[in-house]
Amino acid sequence: MLKTGFQAFRSWRVGTKLIVLTVPLIAAISLVAAAVEHQRNKANLQEKLTQRARSLHTQIMADRGYYAKVVVPRLIELGGTMGPDYEKVHGRFPLPATFVREVSAITASHKNGYQANLISPWAINKDKRLKDDFQREAFDYLMKNPKGHFARTDTIEGRTVMRVLMADVASAQSCVNCHNGHPQSPKRDFQLNDLMGELEIIMPVDQYMQESRQELALTLAGGAGMSVLVLVIVAFSTRRTVTQPLASLEEKMETFVGQWPYAPGHPAAQRFGDEVVHIAEVFDQMKAVIGSQQRELLDANQLLEKRVVERTEELRRTMEEKERIGSELRIASEIQKSILPRAFPAFPDRDDFELYAESIPAKEMGGDFYDFFLIDEERLGLVIADVSGKGVPAAIFMAVSRTMLKATAMQGVDPGECLRQVNNLLCPDNDSAMFVTVFYAILNTRTGELEYSNAGHNLPYLLSPRGSVALLDNPGGMALGVIQDSPYQIKRIRLRPGEGLFLYTDGVTEAMDTQGSLFSDARLKQLLLRIQDGTTLEIIRDTVAEVRAYAVGEPQADDITLLAVRYLQGMDNQASAKGALRLVLRNRLSELSRLGEAIEQFAERHGLPQQVVYAVNLALEELVTNIISYGYADAAEHHIVLWLSFRNGQLRAEIEDDGRPFNPLEAPKPDLSQPLDERPIGGLGIHLLTTMMDGVEYRRQEGKNRLILTKLVSA
Repeated sequence: MLKTGFQAFRSWRVGTKLIVLTVPLIAAISLVAAAVEHQRNKANLQEKLTQRARSLHTQIMADRGYYAKVVVPRLIELGGTMGPDYEKVHGRFPLPATFVREVSAITASHKNGYQANLISPWAINKDKRLKDDFQREAFDYLMKNPKGHFARTDTIEGRTVMRVLMADVASAQSCVNCHNGHPQSPKRDFQLNDLMGELEIIMPVDQYMQESRQELALTLAGGAGMSVLVLVIVAFSTRRTVTQPLASLEEKMETFVGQWPYAPGHPAAQRFGDEVVHIAEVFDQMKAVIGSQQRELLDANQLLEKRVVERTEELRRTMEEKERIGSELRIASEIQKSILPRAFPAFPDRDDFELYAESIPAKEMGGDFYDFFLIDEERLGLVIADVSGKGVPAAIFMAVSRTMLKATAMQGVDPGECLRQVNNLLCPDNDSAMFVTVFYAILNTRTGELEYSNAGHNLPYLLSPRGSVALLDNPGGMALGVIQDSPYQIKRIRLRPGEGLFLYTDGVTEAMDTQGSLFSDARLKQLLLRIQDGTTLEIIRDTVAEVRAYAVGEPQADDITLLAVRYLQGMDNQASAKGALRLVLRNRLSELSRLGEAIEQFAERHGLPQQVVYAVNLALEELVTNIISYGYADAAEHHIVLWLSFRNGQLRAEIEDDGRPFNPLEAPKPDLSQPLDERPIGGLGIHLLTTMMDGVEYRRQEGKNRLILTKLVSA
């Protein structure tokens, strides 16, 4: 029968086995825990009762102490008397000891087994003297250990109790006076804090044993409830997480094996055991299936390896082609940039005007362009244009348009005629339907007369030193390359000394922030009102910085091109900023000689004092040396850009690099009081920079370090 029962157990489901094994285990653990807790409670019973007795002692003594120290003196002060016959004599109050005895009598009257008795070998009331050996032993002990306690389990009136005795100390002078002055007192030499007797606390033990038995019953009931809860949880969880998944797995495995005709059969009638046994049997049947699949996988793997080799070779050729195209795009981009004039000051020997321009393509190659050129000694041509589209087609159309425009303009024709001729050259065979918007103006640098024509481009702003900014009148005109023989009108104005033009493409006003809002013409006009008094270099740089700050977080959607020119004929050169300098240096120490030469030439043009030239040269050389030596983590070529301008007695230098972030203003200052051989290396160059310049400002913008130095030059 045992064997039959074991066989039946083996055939049960896994979930059923878990329930059968888990519930008895939980019940056994609950019983053991209850028994251990019961024994621990019994062992801790005496300590628990003792602690409760000490608490009662503390409370009773505190009450008596308050009565003796506060109430008794106040009663005597009011003319009252103290005595045990307070119930019979009017105006007499109980003694402190009587107060405690009365409280003890009230406690005993509740019949719950608790008693509190104040006893002493020198008690005035003979009924309160020591009665048994336990009390005498306790008194001997407390004489030596007044802060301790003496406890013992005893039987009183057939009831098991815990007797705890603790010291009764003379805590108030009124207690001492009462005992010493009483005519029936056996001892009359008590002093404050002397041991005068004992306070015996008697507590029933059976009450706490009943509580312990109740706790045991609750523990057992909790264990039973826990067993039922575990039974429900195990039954539910094993069905969801074990029984059903195993049954599903078993069914799917049998279905899988049944699809293969060469798998060995195993009739269900011969199976014996739970789901795990059945799954193991199906695994045995799957050996043949897996072996067949492995052979098929090996054949497929060989074919796949062949295809991988072919695809790898194809990918390599594609990457080489992509790298070749990328390299050609970079070269084409550099060629396109080289087409535009980038050397500033563009005409260092001219002091009747100043200009600066910058173009920032949205992709490797852009369609915007600017140009400026001297048609003769008195006429300066100014061009800004925007080709439709982007990328390589726009760049090619831009190069063709610029070449045609400059070649036609150099013939000396007026702006309207120039645009008409270029339009007629671009329109034929324009199968790509591309076009270019152009603003072209000619400035007479002797008289300030400006004649201009427009081919669908954004109108420039006229900058006035009187604080106004206004758009030029629109002469009208179609973009070039759209309709042949389109007419282009001419407008004329006369620039006063100090006035200038700000030319731009729509990449400025149509820059968007993260919310999709445009930079707008109104915002550009407000910006120009703030910055128009600066040099042309400063106007361009401030505008680019403002647009980039507005569109931070958004990719540049269109090319950004700007050109600023100021008419300076007849102005005081000290009040102008003629010949602003832009210098691009590579991160090579050999470039320091170019830096020094450029600074010397700039200083000579502006007549700067030699001590100023020395200070600026030393500061810039120190900064550039630090950038080249420590600013880059790789050995690739990087560009360091320097801008120099001089206006209204202030020399301004700005250095921009794409190296590691470094703020020289946060560098620790060297201790110049130490001897030179004891100072730590470094820091002196930065100290010289901050002391020799009148102003130093650092910014980290768009992944670049930007340091601005200013130096005041005395008249």
